[in-house]
Amino acid sequence: MVMQKAAPRILPQFNLETFFDERHPRGTKDYYPFLTKLVTKKPDILLTASGPGDFALMGKQIRELGFTFYV
Repeated sequence: MVMQKAAPRILPQFNLETFFDERHPRGTKDYYPFLTKLVTKKPDILLTASGPGDFALMGKQIRELGFTFYV
């Protein structure tokens, strides 16, 4: 929640903008629907506040889908 509140203030300082803001429940095992929607926006960077286990699985699924933006 802290990142969600801070991002609108901090990102513009680095010439970045938020254009996709979607939450998923902790412990999600299938990020493919979320990631598919995300990559249609063609991000340069992905900032996430996921927990370590969630982030590891999300990273694996990102690579499996062949996306190459920075995480």
